[in-house]
Amino acid sequence: KWAASGVALLLLGTLIATPAAAQTTDDASILAIAHVTTGYAALAVTSGDALEFNDVVAGTPVAAASPGTFTVLGEAGAAVTLDFDLPTELTRTLGGTIPISFGAADGSWDDAATTGVFNPNGSAPATLGVAGQLTVGINGTVAPPVGTVTGDYEGTITLTVTYVL
Repeated sequence: KWAASGVALLLLGTLIATPAAAQTTDDASILAIAHVTTGYAALAVTSGDALEFNDVVAGTPVAAASPGTFTVLGEAGAAVTLDFDLPTELTRTLGGTIPISFGAADGSWDDAATTGVFNPNGSAPATLGVAGQLTVGINGTVAPPVGTVTGDYEGTITLTVTYVL
């Protein structure tokens, strides 16, 4: 009887003295959160003043009397590129053309805080101002050859503005 009781006590002591098995895995979770917006404000480019040369004498190259202008509206502080499609000549409605050229400093921009000049013959970087606005200017030079017929000569200048994403 004592022997059976001793075995029972021995087994009970072993169970009490045996430590529990250590936990070997665990997990936790976090949230994935994304704030979705509509993106940049839409770009809007509007034409302003025409590139004006006033009266030009045939045989004399003349720089513009006043620059042509465009206004750009978009996301405040956003980087953009400015690309002009520039004519190489101006055309008279009743026939005839005169050459027009654009120099390395004939492009300009003004974001209401700073200004800059650029070569309008290629892409140019710019940044929209704190109000999301940028004024872009274009100058040029016409050189009507001697014998050019009197009249009004015109051409189209197009500005394309693209967000740098």
